[in-house]
Amino acid sequence: MSPAKEYLEKLYEREPGLFPEGLRESPLTETDLLEIEQGLGYALPEQYREFLQSWLLPEGAVTVYVTFCGDYPNCFWKTYSKEKGGYIPSDFGNTVTVDLVWYGGYGNCAADYLELLKRRADGMAAWLEAGFIQLGAYYMEDYFLFYDLACGNVRRIHNEDTFEADWENPAAVRAFMEREALPLCPDFNTFLRFICLGEPYDEDEMVFRKSDEAI
Repeated sequence: MSPAKEYLEKLYEREPGLFPEGLRESPLTETDLLEIEQGLGYALPEQYREFLQSWLLPEGAVTVYVTFCGDYPNCFWKTYSKEKGGYIPSDFGNTVTVDLVWYGGYGNCAADYLELLKRRADGMAAWLEAGFIQLGAYYMEDYFLFYDLACGNVRRIHNEDTFEADWENPAAVRAFMEREALPLCPDFNTFLRFICLGEPYDEDEMVFRKSDEAI
């Protein structure tokens, strides 16, 4: 079983409500993946290919809650409290929990995938042409998450910082993102583990910590 399937099964165990129809096998075939690569103009990294052929996710965005640890929590004025059902003032400790809106599902075939991806990239088409798939956003959607097809990593950037890019020029977007967007996860499986397992994550070192290490 691929790591993608294992992580998504863990997410299903933790949050079964995110999968109203249960876990279903992805219908995407190798032919579909080739068509997707042709449509995007980029080869799909192996980990992402495994994800697309793992479990079928709902097409709509889903919300999960993730925990950062280390120095990064000092950047957040609020932390999400599941007990309170919303954000509360942060105590600027060693951990912070935030909402993450994840665009996980991509349809039943290559045509569905490409259509949905382009629809989600509405207004940011140059990012997609530059090889950046928007995976979602976190902390009340203040920060955008992008998967870099050229490098295979996941990058984060504040939504307001994207205003400094040339939104019409894919080459300029590529240079801008490589310069300004900070790496969050070194590869796609690390990103899946982060959102599926709920383990405290040190984004600076890009490693997971045990709960007692993070507090």
